[in-house]
Amino acid sequence: MENKISSILYTSINNIKKFIIIYFFFLIFLINIFLINSNMSEYLVHILFSIACFSIMLLSISTAKFVKNVFFSLSGIAFFLIGLFNIIHMIPLDSINNLFYSKELKSSVYFSYPIVLELLYIIFSFRHIEMTEIDTIVKRRYIFINMVVFTIFLGIYNLNINDKYRVIAVYFIIIVLTIWAIFYILRYPILKKDEINYLSIYLIFLITSNLVFNFLNNTEYRDLGMFIANIFKLFAYGIFYFSMVEKLLNKPYKILFKDLYLRNNQLNYINEKILEKNNQLENFQKYIKDRENMFRSLFDNIPLPMIIVSNHNSRIIYSNKRFVNLLKLKGLKQVINKNIFDVVNIEDKNKIGDILKKGYNGSYEGVACINNIYLNLEIQIFTANEDEDEYILVFKDISEMKKLEIMKNKVEKKLLEERMRNDFLSNITHDLKTPINVIYSSVQLQKLLIENGNFKTIKKYNFINKENCTTLIRLANNLIDVSKISYDYLKPQIEKYNIVELIEDFSTSLVDYIKSYNINFTFDTCDEEIYVDCDKEFMERIILNLLSNSIKYTENGNIQIIIKIYYDKVNISIIDDGCGMEEEFINQAFERYSMESSLNNLSRGTGIGLYVVKSLVELQGGNIFIKSKINEGTIVCLEFERSITDE
Repeated sequence: MENKISSILYTSINNIKKFIIIYFFFLIFLINIFLINSNMSEYLVHILFSIACFSIMLLSISTAKFVKNVFFSLSGIAFFLIGLFNIIHMIPLDSINNLFYSKELKSSVYFSYPIVLELLYIIFSFRHIEMTEIDTIVKRRYIFINMVVFTIFLGIYNLNINDKYRVIAVYFIIIVLTIWAIFYILRYPILKKDEINYLSIYLIFLITSNLVFNFLNNTEYRDLGMFIANIFKLFAYGIFYFSMVEKLLNKPYKILFKDLYLRNNQLNYINEKILEKNNQLENFQKYIKDRENMFRSLFDNIPLPMIIVSNHNSRIIYSNKRFVNLLKLKGLKQVINKNIFDVVNIEDKNKIGDILKKGYNGSYEGVACINNIYLNLEIQIFTANEDEDEYILVFKDISEMKKLEIMKNKVEKKLLEERMRNDFLSNITHDLKTPINVIYSSVQLQKLLIENGNFKTIKKYNFINKENCTTLIRLANNLIDVSKISYDYLKPQIEKYNIVELIEDFSTSLVDYIKSYNINFTFDTCDEEIYVDCDKEFMERIILNLLSNSIKYTENGNIQIIIKIYYDKVNISIIDDGCGMEEEFINQAFERYSMESSLNNLSRGTGIGLYVVKSLVELQGGNIFIKSKINEGTIVCLEFERSITDE
């Protein structure tokens, strides 16, 4: 950019020297003419001004066609306007006297306004000299501002105001524009190696010319002042003209055709690059074709059914032979450009559609119908081309695998049931033998105690026998209930009961039994009368089973039964601070034969108590929940619908 500016603004010092020599002889000629006839010299100078301006205009317009720079366009417009004013200046005063008050006013307008044109031209040129393209807006703006300033000048000289204020207004405009132009000129040095900034010289002589004219205009030396001002102005135009001729005519290959020459070189370079790129493109296309054939061969020979699908319309772009064989079709033509969901009737189309729409890799496993045959398919989805939004779908028939999995699950379930059944038989044998042995031993001891008259100890053993009988009855009832539940024979006899009274009476009968294990028992309720539609016998079995579990797993602790009302629900909580349950076991605690593995053999039960409890609760339309933590205790919550009206 710096070289381009230098080629526009600067001319050689030798060229300036040649001009000064020519100008010196021409100046002697002008002085002689001035001494003979001052008016003739003035007309001659203005003719030379006009010739120089229109010559510069023609050179600039011709250059602007080749060199895309706003400087040459502005030069053409500016020197056309300046030349026009010089021609008008030569018109006799009498023909345009109606526009001005005096000859002095007319002379002031025609001498002062061209300097404004020139200053605006320099300001615009330096401001936009770095623009490489011709901007129409800049040219329009320059013409518009000139029109505005000219209108202001006419207003200043035609309004009926004091001449002093007119002069001040004109001087103010010229001084502001001069300072502005100098500001731009100072951005570029006047001398640069063997070159000189001819625009700076042009501006200096224009300012000097204007100062001489304004200083001598209203004095008796007005004609002399006009001549000297014109001499300076002629020197400025001559410098500009000679510089333009030297740059644009004498050195055409360096300046005028420099851009064209550079563009030709650039085009040659670009052509070489295009040729090189074309060769690379041909090689690359060949490489791509080879790779495409390789991948197509690989795609066709992969033992899994595969297709490429467009995400825009879900149509099949390509398919391998395995997919065609899966559909039992004759060839690719029956598959290509078909909608994937028309070819493969997938049960859950939305899931496949969501994966494709969201644009990520994923998999689908489900049922699909192909040729009226239902298959279990696993479909893997991979991105094939992100730019084209294409995906690869890999199909895998997992029907046999699913059948094997079902069979495996059945076998595992059977084995688990068998193991649980064996554990159940082992545990139930233990649970039956233990109370029977205790009762049998107690009966033998009682015979000796009766003979010895020790009735106090007999009472103790009778209580022990009662406890073991209760255990046997509960176990027998649970076994009978499990059998009835399995065959759906167990039916509740629903009636309306005061659940507080029912549970309190039944649990009170077990207080002595609970206390015999050094366990504190409390019963609490929010209301003395809460009615629930339930089966009395079922409720007693539920409470008995839950209290028995709490007693079994609580050592020297506390057991509570709390009954509360929550809106239309009745909540019955059995709370203990025993050993608690593991979190993993809570989820399977209600399954048949389930027993916690962490418990020792002495604490292990039959694994049917909670199963029976849950079944009995649900048969009455209730729900049951467990909350438990190891070494903190267990809370079993029963939830039933409250009766609509309490009795």
